Amino acid sequence: MSGMKLWSHTAFRLAFFVGFLTGHAALPQLESLRPKRADVPNIIFILADDLGYGDLGCYGQKKIKTPNIDRLAEEGMRFTQCYAGSTVCAPSRCCLMTGVHTGHARIRGNARVALEPGDLTVAEILKPAGYRTAAFGKWGLGNEGTSGIPNKHGFDEWFGYLDQTLAHNYYPEWLWRNERQWQVPGNANGQKGDYSHDWFTRTSTNFIRINQKYPFFLYLAYTIPHANNELKDKGMEVPNDAPYSKEDWPQQEKNKAAMITRLDADVGGLGVLGFPADGGGVGRSQATQRHRWHFHGPHPARLAADQPARILLLGVSRARLPTGRAHGRLEGREARP
Repeated sequence: MSGMKLWSHTAFRLAFFVGFLTGHAALPQLESLRPKRADVPNIIFILADDLGYGDLGCYGQKKIKTPNIDRLAEEGMRFTQCYAGSTVCAPSRCCLMTGVHTGHARIRGNARVALEPGDLTVAEILKPAGYRTAAFGKWGLGNEGTSGIPNKHGFDEWFGYLDQTLAHNYYPEWLWRNERQWQVPGNANGQKGDYSHDWFTRTSTNFIRINQKYPFFLYLAYTIPHANNELKDKGMEVPNDAPYSKEDWPQQEKNKAAMITRLDADVGGLGVLGFPADGGGVGRSQATQRHRWHFHGPHPARLAADQPARILLLGVSRARLPTGRAHGRLEGREARP
């Protein structure tokens, strides 16, 4: 289908996580932004990292608490045949941002390949329509000094990890804020005082607050619940394992469950309408594997989609995106009730 059709119909609000960085996000020049029209939706797309559909209550598991995401499924649309753009991080995110599959996408594996200037992203499509754009979290589509950084592909604001391997560390000493390194105050000299996920939540909340009267697109790419692979059996980093501290699970499983529930709480705080992940099938934790279920079974969602799709959950807004020029190579299918 054409790119015009993809972006001019019912607007999508897709989400997995969002954040707030009080006093640290650059203030936008509000006088340069258009007041938000009632029929122009704000778009929040929150992406999870390595979350399997079997880790969520709305897909049948009973151990990990995800009440806010479950509510999204009940009130919106839940896909029962879904797939990410690829099985690993970078190409999956490339498909998401550029709208083309891995047969045509610039990035087809996790090697350090950067987007090039001609690779059009969804942010570059929305900006001419008056949208303020931001990306927070994990990028993976171009490191510093390349043509692939977010600020060169339509994003006004950027805060997070450019390098997907460095994103394994939840307590980094620095993160990228636009094109400069920003020192994380609580993590100097190897300390573990500031959990990066929480900074992304603060930053996102601040961006939403500042731009609430103007059209905006927020891409929040959380790193939860991806493991810190370099720490091996201690790689599920989280400030504490509540509310699973008393469970008789291995510590890593308690930590992973706590990460997912932490994520769910942030989704609930934002009131977002959707929930995809960059890869992952059934949940890989012992807690979720004990409760497998049939993928095509009954479900409580108000709407269900049995056609193949590239996202896990989709909340649909009746507002329409503004009509504008779109890239002719966008590949996909429109998903709406």
